Amino acid sequence: MLYLIVGPSCAGKNTLVNEVLRKRNDIVKAISTTTRPRREGEFNGRDYFFTTEADFMRKVKSNEMLEWFSVHGELYGTEISSLKGKNVIKIIDVQGASTLRKKGIKCIPIFIKASMNTIQKRLEKRKDHNMTIRLKNAVKELQEAKKYNYIIDNNGELQEAVNNLLKVIDKYIEK
Repeated sequence: MLYLIVGPSCAGKNTLVNEVLRKRNDIVKAISTTTRPRREGEFNGRDYFFTTEADFMRKVKSNEMLEWFSVHGELYGTEISSLKGKNVIKIIDVQGASTLRKKGIKCIPIFIKASMNTIQKRLEKRKDHNMTIRLKNAVKELQEAKKYNYIIDNNGELQEAVNNLLKVIDKYIEK
Protein backbone atom coordinates (compact mmCIF):
# COMPACT_ATOMS: atom_id res chain seq x y z
CA MET A 1 0.00 0.00 0.00
CA LEU A 2 1.17 3.51 -0.78
CA TYR A 3 0.28 6.19 1.77
CA LEU A 4 0.59 9.76 0.51
CA ILE A 5 1.24 12.33 3.22
CA VAL A 6 0.08 15.63 1.75
CA GLY A 7 -0.09 19.19 3.03
CA PRO A 8 1.49 22.63 2.98
CA SER A 9 5.00 23.49 4.10
CA CYS A 10 5.43 23.30 7.87
CA ALA A 11 2.21 21.38 8.48
CA GLY A 12 4.48 18.80 10.13
CA LYS A 13 4.52 16.08 7.47
CA ASN A 14 8.15 15.08 8.07
CA THR A 15 7.77 15.08 11.84
CA LEU A 16 4.70 12.84 11.68
CA VAL A 17 6.27 10.44 9.19
CA ASN A 18 9.46 10.20 11.25
CA GLU A 19 7.40 9.35 14.34
CA VAL A 20 5.44 6.69 12.44
CA LEU A 21 8.68 5.15 11.13
CA ARG A 22 10.16 5.19 14.63
CA LYS A 23 7.17 3.22 15.93
CA ARG A 24 6.67 0.85 13.00
CA ASN A 25 9.08 -1.41 11.12
CA ASP A 26 6.48 -2.63 8.61
CA ILE A 27 6.49 0.68 6.68
CA VAL A 28 9.24 2.17 4.50
CA LYS A 29 9.64 5.76 3.41
CA ALA A 30 9.81 6.68 -0.26
CA ILE A 31 12.32 9.51 -0.54
CA SER A 32 11.67 12.43 -2.88
CA THR A 33 14.29 13.88 -5.17
CA THR A 34 14.81 17.65 -5.12
CA THR A 35 17.01 20.43 -6.42
CA ARG A 36 16.51 22.58 -3.32
CA PRO A 37 19.45 23.23 -1.02
CA ARG A 38 19.93 20.87 1.90
CA ARG A 39 18.84 22.31 5.25
CA GLU A 40 20.85 21.96 8.43
CA GLY A 41 20.43 18.46 9.83
CA GLU A 42 19.22 16.91 6.56
CA PHE A 43 21.04 14.02 4.93
CA ASN A 44 21.14 12.93 1.32
CA GLY A 45 19.32 9.61 0.96
CA ARG A 46 17.50 9.93 4.28
CA ASP A 47 15.50 13.15 3.96
CA TYR A 48 15.70 13.70 0.20
CA PHE A 49 17.87 12.77 -2.71
CA PHE A 50 19.51 16.14 -3.37
CA THR A 51 20.56 16.66 -6.96
CA THR A 52 21.31 19.27 -9.58
CA GLU A 53 18.70 20.63 -11.96
CA ALA A 54 20.54 19.03 -14.89
CA ASP A 55 20.52 15.57 -13.28
CA PHE A 56 16.88 15.97 -12.25
CA MET A 57 15.84 16.86 -15.80
CA ARG A 58 17.88 13.95 -17.17
CA LYS A 59 15.80 11.64 -14.95
CA VAL A 60 12.60 13.27 -16.20
CA LYS A 61 13.62 12.79 -19.85
CA SER A 62 14.58 9.16 -19.27
CA ASN A 63 11.17 8.43 -17.63
CA GLU A 64 12.66 7.68 -14.22
CA MET A 65 10.21 10.08 -12.53
CA LEU A 66 6.66 9.02 -11.76
CA GLU A 67 5.72 12.65 -11.14
CA TRP A 68 7.51 15.94 -10.72
CA PHE A 69 6.79 19.65 -10.29
CA SER A 70 8.37 22.98 -9.60
CA VAL A 71 7.38 23.86 -6.03
CA HIS A 72 8.46 27.08 -4.28
CA GLY A 73 10.97 27.64 -7.08
CA GLU A 74 12.68 24.24 -6.77
CA LEU A 75 12.12 20.88 -8.49
CA TYR A 76 10.64 17.98 -6.52
CA GLY A 77 9.72 14.55 -7.78
CA THR A 78 9.16 10.87 -7.16
CA GLU A 79 11.59 8.47 -8.74
CA ILE A 80 9.89 5.22 -9.71
CA SER A 81 12.68 3.31 -7.98
CA SER A 82 11.81 4.94 -4.63
CA LEU A 83 8.45 3.15 -4.39
CA LYS A 84 9.80 -0.23 -3.37
CA GLY A 85 8.31 -2.05 -0.41
CA LYS A 86 5.09 -3.64 0.74
CA ASN A 87 3.86 -0.61 2.71
CA VAL A 88 5.33 2.69 1.55
CA ILE A 89 4.79 6.14 3.02
CA LYS A 90 5.50 9.12 0.76
CA ILE A 91 5.61 12.80 1.68
CA ILE A 92 4.36 14.73 -1.31
CA ASP A 93 2.94 18.12 -2.19
CA VAL A 94 -0.65 18.73 -3.29
CA GLN A 95 0.29 18.85 -7.00
CA GLY A 96 2.18 15.57 -6.86
CA ALA A 97 -0.62 13.80 -4.99
CA SER A 98 -3.13 15.03 -7.56
CA THR A 99 -0.96 13.73 -10.40
CA LEU A 100 -0.59 10.29 -8.83
CA ARG A 101 -4.33 10.07 -8.22
CA LYS A 102 -5.10 11.10 -11.82
CA LYS A 103 -2.67 8.44 -13.07
CA GLY A 104 -4.70 5.86 -11.17
CA ILE A 105 -1.91 4.95 -8.78
CA LYS A 106 -3.43 2.92 -5.93
CA CYS A 107 -2.81 5.00 -2.81
CA ILE A 108 -4.28 6.32 0.41
CA PRO A 109 -3.91 10.12 0.39
CA ILE A 110 -3.83 11.68 3.87
CA PHE A 111 -3.88 15.46 4.29
CA ILE A 112 -1.87 16.98 7.15
CA LYS A 113 -3.41 20.26 8.22
CA ALA A 114 -2.14 23.09 10.42
CA SER A 115 -3.41 26.63 10.90
CA MET A 116 -1.80 29.50 8.99
CA ASN A 117 -0.59 30.87 12.32
CA THR A 118 1.13 27.56 13.13
CA ILE A 119 2.62 27.32 9.65
CA GLN A 120 4.00 30.87 9.85
CA LYS A 121 5.56 30.25 13.28
CA ARG A 122 7.21 27.04 12.05
CA LEU A 123 8.55 28.76 8.91
CA GLU A 124 9.96 31.60 11.03
CA LYS A 125 11.59 29.09 13.38
CA ARG A 126 13.40 27.33 10.56
CA LYS A 127 14.30 30.68 8.91
CA ASP A 128 12.99 29.51 5.54
CA HIS A 129 14.37 31.62 2.67
CA ASN A 130 11.15 31.07 0.65
CA MET A 131 8.81 32.00 3.51
CA THR A 132 6.67 34.45 1.52
CA ILE A 133 6.16 31.99 -1.34
CA ARG A 134 5.46 29.11 1.05
CA LEU A 135 2.86 31.12 3.01
CA LYS A 136 1.12 32.17 -0.20
CA ASN A 137 1.08 28.57 -1.43
CA ALA A 138 -0.11 27.27 1.96
CA VAL A 139 -3.33 29.28 1.65
CA LYS A 140 -4.12 27.52 -1.65
CA GLU A 141 -2.95 24.11 -0.44
CA LEU A 142 -5.09 24.23 2.71
CA GLN A 143 -8.15 24.73 0.50
CA GLU A 144 -7.38 21.33 -1.06
CA ALA A 145 -7.97 19.52 2.26
CA LYS A 146 -11.68 19.16 1.50
CA LYS A 147 -10.78 16.79 -1.38
CA TYR A 148 -9.31 14.24 1.07
CA ASN A 149 -11.10 11.51 2.99
CA TYR A 150 -8.49 11.66 5.76
CA ILE A 151 -7.38 14.92 7.36
CA ILE A 152 -5.00 14.93 10.33
CA ASP A 153 -4.92 18.11 12.41
CA ASN A 154 -1.32 18.86 13.42
CA ASN A 155 -1.59 22.17 15.26
CA GLY A 156 -0.48 21.12 18.69
CA GLU A 157 -0.42 17.70 20.30
CA LEU A 158 2.10 15.67 18.28
CA GLN A 159 1.28 12.30 19.82
CA GLU A 160 -2.43 12.73 19.06
CA ALA A 161 -1.64 13.53 15.42
CA VAL A 162 0.72 10.51 15.20
CA ASN A 163 -1.95 8.24 16.70
CA ASN A 164 -4.56 9.55 14.25
CA LEU A 165 -2.20 8.93 11.34
CA LEU A 166 -1.47 5.40 12.57
CA LYS A 167 -5.23 4.69 12.80
CA VAL A 168 -5.61 5.53 9.11
CA ILE A 169 -2.56 3.48 8.13
CA ASP A 170 -3.78 0.48 10.12
CA LYS A 171 -7.06 0.44 8.18
CA TYR A 172 -5.17 -0.44 5.01
CA ILE A 173 -1.84 -1.96 6.03
CA GLU A 174 -0.85 -5.02 4.04
CA LYS A 175 0.41 -7.75 6.34
